[in-house]
Amino acid sequence: MTKRPDDGSAWYNLACCLALLERKNDAISALEQAVKGGFKDANHMKSDPDLKSIRKKKAYKAIVKEIDTASGTKPKTEWIAGDALLPCYVRKPKGYDSTKTYGLLILLHGRGDTAEHFLEGVEDWRGEDFLVASLETPYVLALPGGRNGRCWAPWESGKENTKEAYKLSAATVERALKSLKEKYPVNPKKVYLLGFSEGAFMAAHCGLQYADQISGTIVISGGHDPSLVAEADFEKAKGIRILIAHGTSDSVVPYVTGKKFVEALEKHGVKHDFFPFAGGHSLPQVVRDGVHGWMRGNEIPAESMDKEGK
Repeated sequence: MTKRPDDGSAWYNLACCLALLERKNDAISALEQAVKGGFKDANHMKSDPDLKSIRKKKAYKAIVKEIDTASGTKPKTEWIAGDALLPCYVRKPKGYDSTKTYGLLILLHGRGDTAEHFLEGVEDWRGEDFLVASLETPYVLALPGGRNGRCWAPWESGKENTKEAYKLSAATVERALKSLKEKYPVNPKKVYLLGFSEGAFMAAHCGLQYADQISGTIVISGGHDPSLVAEADFEKAKGIRILIAHGTSDSVVPYVTGKKFVEALEKHGVKHDFFPFAGGHSLPQVVRDGVHGWMRGNEIPAESMDKEGK
């Protein structure tokens, strides 16, 4: 957190992790920092199961009251579903030839990032055989220092609206799949989704829901939301490849989140590859190399595990 002291969302995620670990006082302190950093969604806090252990503490109730009092002076925000044109940044493979077919990798970035920035950081994934397309998200997220990032759902809209926003964003991913297949010479047997952090939840959700339209999905430092996934989706996913990669010391999206997705897949008999790696909420080179090879049919690399990942 020393690198992101004013990031309200990051502080909130840390508060959730600490609450799950029963470090109640530390969780309260992190929650206070989250509010100072701009986190104002009291409804989300009230319904978040991760905060169950601190919900009866006076300090927690005081934080909720502070947010509710501040929101009482503002006009009420109504959220209306609509359509929008969103940019999708496409990088062609080296030596691109429109008479040949190529694999397609659609990138879904994390909360607070942007599609263009995410694409710049994973240049090595396209090689000579993949088109790489980074889809932008529908929502703007204000960041410290006057910067803007993007996100897949506005958490401040409340639990039900957030859930609906993720469904609408998933429909946008499906439209991107169809549009890119129409515009470029795509090999239908090599179509992948890849998401990091919040984008990983989208990759998990869309990978299951639209399994009939892709070859595989890659979930890095994320997991799945059971409320967005139907039982029938797991059955459809038995025909695609799935890779889950997660840092064993991830403090933003806990390692257990990725493990729960793995367990859900195992419960439903869905084949997958699980790649725990030593590290936090990041994309280290070992993961980049592993993803590059996995998309091309290689095994995931053997990675030494720390005690948390065993």
